[in-house]
Amino acid sequence: MPGESLFSHHWFVDVKGFGEFEAYFNRDSIPYIEMYGLEGVVDMFRATLRYPGWSYTMQKLADLRYFDLDELTGPPATYAGLTRLLGKVPADVDVREELAESLQVDAGSDAMCRMEWLGLFAEEAIPWADLPTISPLDALASLMLTRMPLEAGERDLCVMQHEVVGAFPSGERETTVSTLIVYGDPDSAIARTVGLPAAISVDMILDGRISDRGVLMPVSASVYKPILDELAAGGDVVFTERIAAGLQG
Repeated sequence: MPGESLFSHHWFVDVKGFGEFEAYFNRDSIPYIEMYGLEGVVDMFRATLRYPGWSYTMQKLADLRYFDLDELTGPPATYAGLTRLLGKVPADVDVREELAESLQVDAGSDAMCRMEWLGLFAEEAIPWADLPTISPLDALASLMLTRMPLEAGERDLCVMQHEVVGAFPSGERETTVSTLIVYGDPDSAIARTVGLPAAISVDMILDGRISDRGVLMPVSASVYKPILDELAAGGDVVFTERIAAGLQG
């Protein structure tokens, strides 16, 4: 799927006890079939989960060419100026109204409100001198880093869901759904879910519980099962599993 169309292809995933998320494809999943020992699987894909509305807004930013990596010659000094340049909006008209018309959305839509909140219509200077290259994506990323960090008292959230659909000779279908929900309270959920498995694996190596040598991927049951067990014993990094006949998604 071409990158510029990525966010236009999304669907909803229900996470039990939490609600709906949007899902969109996350890179090429085919190499993972062999890596995970799933030879013979009919369909295989990975997706990223985000709150509803994310994909539509990101697609409009893609349509506006804010994800372009081409370096700009003589770039505008402000975000409003860059938005006008990318959207081909003349200097003497309202940038939001004109841009909404060209993107074929209502000027009061959520997508336009998010762009305004982010600062894409503001006469705020772009820190070009601090950026490694000069492209629209660099400018957008710099603005997001400024506007979107967690504030005091906020917490992050990690949600992961695996859906494995099996078809049997009888014609029956069965889906196993495995879900992980971790809140950052008080530490970052991302830091814990990334850092703790690595720390546990170090302990396993030091204790001699991992005897293989070299660079290993954690796809062997002798490696990942003890890690999952220790994470579960710690309290909140726990997968819950349910089986539903015929369920898909």
